[in-house]
Amino acid sequence: MGRPPPPLRLLLALFSILLLPPLLLTGITAGAGTRRAPPTGSTCAASRQAACGASCIPVPWLCDGEQQCPDGTDEQCDVACGGDPHVWQCDDGRCVSSSWRCDGAADCLDGSDEQDCVCGPKKVQCPGTHHCIPHWELCDRHQDCEDGWDEEGCPQQPCLPGQWQCRNRVCIMAEWKCNGIDDCGDSSDEDVCAPCPPGMVRCDEGKCILESLMCNDEDDCLDGTDEPSTCGRSCFVRNGGCAETCTDTHWGVQCSCGAGWVLQADGQSCADVDECSLEYSPCSQLCSNTPGTFSCACLQGYTLWHGTTCEVADNATQILVAVGQDLALLDVRTQAYRPLLSSETEPRAVVYDLLRETYYWLTEEGELRTHLPGKGTRPLYADVEEVNSISVDWFTGQLYWASSHPAAICAGLGDGRGYVTVLGKDVAPEQLTVHPAARSLYWVNRGQRGRTVIAAAGMDGSNRRELTVVSMEEPVGLSLDHVAGRLYWISEYKESIETLRVDGSGRHSFPAVLRSHTEPLGLAVFESRFFWTDGTELVSATQASPQEHAVLLRAPVSAFTVLHELQQPPRDTAACAPGLCSHLCLLSPVHPRGYKCACPEGLFLLPSGKCAELSIMYASGKAISLVQVGPGARSKWVQEWQEPLHLQDVDWQRSVLYGTDDRGTLLRVVGHPGRREAIATGLPVCSARVDIHSGDLYWLACNRRDIGVIQASDMSPRILHRARSSIQHLFLDWQRGALYWLARGQPLQQLSLAGGAPWDAWNETWPGDLPVAMDSRAFSLLWSSALGLRALSLTKRQAVTLAPSWSHGLVAAFEPYLVSANGTALLLWDRRTLALVLSIPAAGVQGVVAFVGSELQAVPPSKGSDLPLPPPVTTTTRTTTSTTAARPTTSTTRSTPSKTTTAPSTTPAPTSKATTTPTTTAARPTTSTTRSTPSKTTTAPSTTPAPTSKATTTPTTTSQSTSTKTTPVPTTARTTPTKTTTVQPATTSTTTTWPLPTKTTAPRPTTTTQRPTSPARVVPPTPALPSSPAHPLTPVLHLSCPRTHVPCRDGTECVDQEYLCDGEKDCADGSDEDGCAQLCDTPGAFHCVSGAACVGAGERCDGVPQCPDASDETGCWSPTQECALRCDAATRCIPESWLCDGHADCLDHADEQGCVPKKCSPAEFPCRSGQCVALALRCDGDRDCRDGSDEEGCAVPRPLLCRTGEVACPRSGECVPEAWRCDGAADCGDGTDEQGCPWEEGLCGDRQWGCSHGHECIPDVWRCDGESDCTDGSDEAGCQPAPCQSHEYPCGLGACLNASLVCDGRQDCADGSDEAGKCSVPCQRSCAHLCYPSPQGPRCWCDLGYRLAKDGLSCMDIDECTERGKGACSQTCLNALGSYSCGCLPGYLLEPDGRVCKLAGPEPMLLVAVQSEVLSYGLRSGREEVLLTTDKDRVVFSLDYDLVERKVFWMDLATESIRWQDLDLGKKGTLVKGVRSDCIAVDWLGRNLYWTDGAAGQVLATRLGAAWRGIPEYTVVMDGDLDRPHSLVLQPLAGLLYWSEVGSHPRLMEATMDGSWRHVLLAQGLGWPTALALDLPMWRIFWLDEKLGIVGSAHLDGTSVKVLQLGWVRSPFAAAVCEGQLYWSERKSWSVQQVDKASGKNRTVLLKRHGQPHGLQVMHPALRPVAPNPCVTRGCSHLCLLSARHAGQCRCPAGLTLAADETTCLPLRDSAFALLVSPAAVAQVYLKDLPATAGSQGLPPHRALPLAKVGRLTAIDYAVKDKSLYFAEVGSDSIGLLRLKDWGRLSWKQAVAVEGTVTSLALDWLSGNLYWIGGQPPSIHVAAPGGRWALVLLSKGLQGAAWLALCPRASTMCFVTVDGSRRPSAAVECVAMDGTGRRTIWRRARAPTGLTFGGAGTRLYWADPERGTISSVELDGSHFRVVREGLHGLSLFAIGEGFLLWSTTSTNGSSKIWHSRLEHAKSWWFPMEQELVAMKIYSQFSQEGTNGCAKSNWGLCPALPAQPCRAAVPLLPWLPPGAWGGMHAGPALPGPTPGLP
Repeated sequence: MGRPPPPLRLLLALFSILLLPPLLLTGITAGAGTRRAPPTGSTCAASRQAACGASCIPVPWLCDGEQQCPDGTDEQCDVACGGDPHVWQCDDGRCVSSSWRCDGAADCLDGSDEQDCVCGPKKVQCPGTHHCIPHWELCDRHQDCEDGWDEEGCPQQPCLPGQWQCRNRVCIMAEWKCNGIDDCGDSSDEDVCAPCPPGMVRCDEGKCILESLMCNDEDDCLDGTDEPSTCGRSCFVRNGGCAETCTDTHWGVQCSCGAGWVLQADGQSCADVDECSLEYSPCSQLCSNTPGTFSCACLQGYTLWHGTTCEVADNATQILVAVGQDLALLDVRTQAYRPLLSSETEPRAVVYDLLRETYYWLTEEGELRTHLPGKGTRPLYADVEEVNSISVDWFTGQLYWASSHPAAICAGLGDGRGYVTVLGKDVAPEQLTVHPAARSLYWVNRGQRGRTVIAAAGMDGSNRRELTVVSMEEPVGLSLDHVAGRLYWISEYKESIETLRVDGSGRHSFPAVLRSHTEPLGLAVFESRFFWTDGTELVSATQASPQEHAVLLRAPVSAFTVLHELQQPPRDTAACAPGLCSHLCLLSPVHPRGYKCACPEGLFLLPSGKCAELSIMYASGKAISLVQVGPGARSKWVQEWQEPLHLQDVDWQRSVLYGTDDRGTLLRVVGHPGRREAIATGLPVCSARVDIHSGDLYWLACNRRDIGVIQASDMSPRILHRARSSIQHLFLDWQRGALYWLARGQPLQQLSLAGGAPWDAWNETWPGDLPVAMDSRAFSLLWSSALGLRALSLTKRQAVTLAPSWSHGLVAAFEPYLVSANGTALLLWDRRTLALVLSIPAAGVQGVVAFVGSELQAVPPSKGSDLPLPPPVTTTTRTTTSTTAARPTTSTTRSTPSKTTTAPSTTPAPTSKATTTPTTTAARPTTSTTRSTPSKTTTAPSTTPAPTSKATTTPTTTSQSTSTKTTPVPTTARTTPTKTTTVQPATTSTTTTWPLPTKTTAPRPTTTTQRPTSPARVVPPTPALPSSPAHPLTPVLHLSCPRTHVPCRDGTECVDQEYLCDGEKDCADGSDEDGCAQLCDTPGAFHCVSGAACVGAGERCDGVPQCPDASDETGCWSPTQECALRCDAATRCIPESWLCDGHADCLDHADEQGCVPKKCSPAEFPCRSGQCVALALRCDGDRDCRDGSDEEGCAVPRPLLCRTGEVACPRSGECVPEAWRCDGAADCGDGTDEQGCPWEEGLCGDRQWGCSHGHECIPDVWRCDGESDCTDGSDEAGCQPAPCQSHEYPCGLGACLNASLVCDGRQDCADGSDEAGKCSVPCQRSCAHLCYPSPQGPRCWCDLGYRLAKDGLSCMDIDECTERGKGACSQTCLNALGSYSCGCLPGYLLEPDGRVCKLAGPEPMLLVAVQSEVLSYGLRSGREEVLLTTDKDRVVFSLDYDLVERKVFWMDLATESIRWQDLDLGKKGTLVKGVRSDCIAVDWLGRNLYWTDGAAGQVLATRLGAAWRGIPEYTVVMDGDLDRPHSLVLQPLAGLLYWSEVGSHPRLMEATMDGSWRHVLLAQGLGWPTALALDLPMWRIFWLDEKLGIVGSAHLDGTSVKVLQLGWVRSPFAAAVCEGQLYWSERKSWSVQQVDKASGKNRTVLLKRHGQPHGLQVMHPALRPVAPNPCVTRGCSHLCLLSARHAGQCRCPAGLTLAADETTCLPLRDSAFALLVSPAAVAQVYLKDLPATAGSQGLPPHRALPLAKVGRLTAIDYAVKDKSLYFAEVGSDSIGLLRLKDWGRLSWKQAVAVEGTVTSLALDWLSGNLYWIGGQPPSIHVAAPGGRWALVLLSKGLQGAAWLALCPRASTMCFVTVDGSRRPSAAVECVAMDGTGRRTIWRRARAPTGLTFGGAGTRLYWADPERGTISSVELDGSHFRVVREGLHGLSLFAIGEGFLLWSTTSTNGSSKIWHSRLEHAKSWWFPMEQELVAMKIYSQFSQEGTNGCAKSNWGLCPALPAQPCRAAVPLLPWLPPGAWGGMHAGPALPGPTPGLP
């Protein structure tokens, strides 16, 4: 296809005026009128930007390392993010807007802006606080954050400065008021300007004064216009002083000026009007002002018309239009219409790139398409959805688009190589247009609260600003006139065209341009002409006469754009020239370069402007591989060797790999494939890191203490630093020039690459050897531990948890990616979301390096690399050991080219403080000669020192030194993978070097005899203590010292490292104390308490003792909230909330010593007992202080009248509730309420035991439990003593004695039974543990924790966890041999007794509802306050809390509503109304609230975030057989709920939280269980029974039931469990009580108040454990309820039903239903109403449609969307159509005329075509909608044709025919819906009925009445299966929405309708009295999709065959009949002539 627009002409080269800067050009064309002031900091903050001089830049540009502000202010980062208060710093140092923090989208590359978010979804956090506000409270003109942050930078006025708001909220320019034009659209701008009445004149902007007040020498007008200078003058005298026209008045003269002039302020002079600077220039392009007039001119290529208008000289303007699915060119002058191509869909927008001849358009679904001549049409960026507008940057060829979801502006390469998001935050864009010459883009932005603006920004997202407010105007078709520098749009509300300059000035309106009630779709401006369309025609008008319209094209134009070569002038800038950026180049109005390079997601921008992929290089076995991760991942093998290589680092700058082998040899490989070279370090190396800047290599020796460096310049190694602790991980940050390392128990250390002293980079100690990686790009460390995946930001010096559970480990990190290895694969993760990005098969990974840089280049072996690599030299290495009384032992090795030689290795043993002198035990010389083959290693025998004491000791030596000669071969032009050469330090004087003396390590024990092929590590000895941080290598004598020792300088002995600088000379030469004084003189050095040793300031309090006496680690601790006190010899930390809580948590009781009453706040009253209670509780008649001091000194009015239910204390005068009388506690001040109390008569309960004296009853389990519970102690009388343990001896009186005291000569038993007898017989038994004498003879005894076995000799372990049960540990128990240990769940700490777990963190608070108040009671401090109050006549019934949103919820019975209050702000709200509940419960995980309705027998739920809007949004979770449900508790972690039923059969029930499964937990031994509580740590449920007076508990599986009958349990309402206590509210005694949850003992009354307590909860974070919410990803439209297996199930509120997708809730009328068709009626039954029981009486709830006008029906089909029923009847000559208008009004009409009886019909609900079987012989017909163009599709071979079925999505039609052979059988056949491709898919059916498509249209179902089966088969005839069988009397059948329906008829004629879920075998039925002729199932989902005729059925268009559920190509409607295979013309019907519409 040729290029449709005219070619560019050479005249464009003369188009020089467009080369002017855009703003200068705007000034020329429009004058120099009012311009917007440059943005300020607050302006930038309002648009979530940062100030940049006179412009704004995106916040992420701050401090990103690249200067993007011309003045460099964006990189002034001495403080975080330049100190901008509206900016938040990510943990990686990058910057984002503070409003983006915790908004649900990770804007930081490390995801840190979404970490530690305290607010829930759709809420924002006020900075610096924990206060959360809803999103909608931002910019609501109300200060919701304390500091007003939510209103900062918000527009304070609805309109911009200089605008005026009309009554209808339209914003107009202020100067438009009173201009005589209705600019508002409601005339409000002119209503304020009514003309003054006769005799009055106007002044002061609308003020009218009497004309007589003119020139009265008094200023009646504030502006002085009533006293002009022309007062009293006459035109006859010097023209009255007027410069031009003069008019006489009674007060003087009135001057006026002619056209082009304006009267000045003096009232007489005239000044020239600058027409060029008016709001709208009279010239369409260039304007020049002259005195009294102006002149216009045009740019090159234009011609001036009528003196003001410029039109193109060639008159070749064309419009690219989209009509239907065609793109065509329309010539504006000739109106010639030329089709170009088919877009295959109806475009919503279209643009054209003139230079590149590329079309872009937008489909109806918001997808991008592109067409390039010669390359065809293709989708562009298939992952981009819901695009609403597009625009092309013709300078670069990049496409810009705006999308609605997600709301963003993006730019993409036209070739599809990638796109970027230009603006993706705080934006809702549409109608996007770009202006490359101005480097800007413009769009309509629909913001919050209906605020709509025309917005602008740079094409790189910078300098975003609002140009004008257009709220209420409904702007349409934003368009750019780039020549005039103006934006235009249609105001649909005002029916006008509006415009303003691109800088926001020059607003102008063309009123009343559009015709009324039209809906414009787009606008374009060119040549001073407007073009727009309303969907039916394309119209143009001139700007001079906009009301005069010219119709250019009458067609349904959906999109258009003007084409002309002058519309896209050539590039006028060098910015974004080809080659500057490898991918996207974004023009920038701010950036100093004028552009900014950008990379698509997954690529990284390099400083060169190129985009690079992430490279991951890893070693696996003997191979090195490289994975490059970009838009697609590619893996390639790099190189392989014969020996394994541990990859250490990659110098991608110089194409060098560094690694180590199994012997610790440091290796490098230059290029690939490259030679493998050994680098001499003198020490085995276990870790190495390269400095990319210099090429220097830093390494960690395998002794884990020495850090060395090899300089690239000369390859010389030196020790940089020696650590005092074993280093576990070494990292290098080459970008910041620093080394970091981690050592167990020490803080993170940092050291400059230049050396010096290290310092702490983080103040927390490293816990252990955990997988850790450094991300130098994010400047962070990441590691995985038991606490999950954690990250340390080195920018902020703080650590956060990224994932609470992380089992994948960590091997590398490169923001935003993490790399882990699992043994079989490398896994790449997105750090922001922790989603798996890529899995790379890789086994046995040994080293991973992730980097972004240039690819490794292949380096020719003869040329070396960029890194200075001196050629290998022939060296001789001699190692000599000083020996005593021994001759040297030599080993000579003949080396071949691939040979590696090693020095001796040692395996040291521990030593005490000793001076070790090497000697040998071998006196004979030993000579070992080995001929080595390639890749083999010659190793000397190892030396094993023995333990020594402090003395001069000789270590045992099995061999002496070796002399090794290595002869590398010179480098040749070819290398092999197995070749290893040694790189030594460059030297010019000698070829002999000394090795680096170092200490030695060995990976495994070595022997004196080794196989030639076994690897051995080269381990030279350790040098003496360095005197400076970085020291070169110095030759010393070879000395092998143990691992923990260092050699003295003279090489004669070794000393332990811990004795260096300890003040004692341990070396004979004193070298172990050299240099120590220098350390003591350094600033901050710490002098050890004992000795003369010193440690550096950085080692003081680092967690690792360096002083011999450990004095450097004393006095280092400082208290924190988690560790406020250290006790028990500093072995135990006590949280702040445990201090002075009345319970000793330290063994030495230090936490309860020195306690003073806590200082109470001004709003609290200090009790003498130390409590603090709210002042509101002072003198309220209730003793809230434990000592009652809050009620002392209160005035008591007399006489005192007590309220109903209260009694007066006779002497003290108080009123106390009658329920407190004789309750065992004195409540009256005089104690009279407990005097004269009668003893309760009666027997003890079944589960109680009566004490001997008095009338006490105690629970029977307290009898003989070792504690006296009866006051007379009778419960412990007559009890059998507990059996003695295995280590004890039983005395005669039942006491137990330790076995060691038996037969010791002293009588320890009271009866003396432990002595005499056979005590003298010696122990000769072979006891497993101990043998002791006893009076009965020698016996075996077992240690504590063991039990003597039956053989009397051996001992068996006692499993305390099993035998003691829950008594062993309060939470978790772990048995061990002879003992056991207890553990605690997260949020708890173990007490000193090692058994009890106690809550850590904040103090647990007891929330109690008392009448109309909710009180908060501290369970440790006793602090009491009023949390909330309601009206006095309302009762707070049940309550619960939510710590996520910080709310408390309660049931208000008075208003029948569930209400809430914010715990922080005190705000209140209503969650739901119209409900009554006994108990509510918060699902803190799934974010729902549940409640019980005892009267209705239901459990219900609603969303926690719901807001009452007058419509119930709750769902019924369970209904039906619930017998008065009462109390309710939730277990969201398991998805379970528990409730009690207090009806006729009380029971405890368990169910999933979605109600899908339930069962009886407990049904025995219950009376009236009114209060439930869960003990999650113990996995138990507690209940209190009001009828039986018991406290019961059971395991959550219903086992291990324990019951305590307690006398004080009388009327419990609510209960809670915390730690070891059970709390409950007593309504009768008006109190809150507590008991020990296990024993029921230690009852305490916590609260007693004048009011009944009801709801009760304990509030603490650990009681609501956090876990992932499965509902987050479920996508439910309304409610999501948790279920078992940590899943979520969607549920719907009342009135809605769940659709088949099990996600969406629909109104009942839109849900799936069945049509049951009888001969004279149709019944609609919703599938949700089908009965779930068999034998239901009659039809279920249904809607009946009586068909009075219809005879006997034969067939039906239904269109869900149109609610249209198509039907055929016996004897009718047509198919009828009945429109069911909401089942109220009916509309009857004929759909299509037919001949003969129709036996089956089917509707193509996509195209509207109707298919039917009719006539004799039968044939298949089709007709277009409305009955047009009826044709016969098939007529042959259709004997007995019936049961027509369509699948429009698959363009397939199937039917049943009768086989004509002898055996009666039928065939199921299918064809395409155009009649072609007929095929038989099943022949073995008998009499199939109800043929129906199921699923996605790939499978057919039918019923076979003769066989009594329902069967199915694939459309290709495969996979036949019987779905149901044994269905006797089967007649009809239907399938849909996962349901099966079938009918059966019995022999007596009765019918049944059966229904079943397709996947379930169970079925139910209901009777059907009427005869049925058909049944079908429908839903709105069942009739969705598309085919080729769905949108283009202008004539008759049967869809061609296609793949299932894919669109097909339509047949052209104007083809003649017979052109389709198998088609025959049917009877001619009235209708339009076939052809184009």
